[in-house]
Amino acid sequence: MKSKSLVCLILLYLIIGSTHFFYYPKWSKTGSEATISWDVSGYYMYLPAIFIYKDIKQCKFIKDILIKYQPSVEFQQAFKYKNGNYVMKYSIGQAMQYLPFLW
Repeated sequence: MKSKSLVCLILLYLIIGSTHFFYYPKWSKTGSEATISWDVSGYYMYLPAIFIYKDIKQCKFIKDILIKYQPSVEFQQAFKYKNGNYVMKYSIGQAMQYLPFLW
């Protein structure tokens, strides 16, 4: 009896999870509803800065990112020093976890 309940519970989770996954696909959303937006974009920002644009100090690519993907209203994911260089506000730990999915 206990195994039947467990199987039913797992099936219920799978049905609810897949329904939510296909009914509300976040990969097609923009702005604050996007998968990579606000804080998540701050964690992720290391990857394009290092591997795609090779510009972690100046972040000259950020205007294009803000226009194309709209992760936030303005670039708040890094702090700008007086000399024009940026320092990311978020730790690099989650970016390391996102790394396998970059390509």
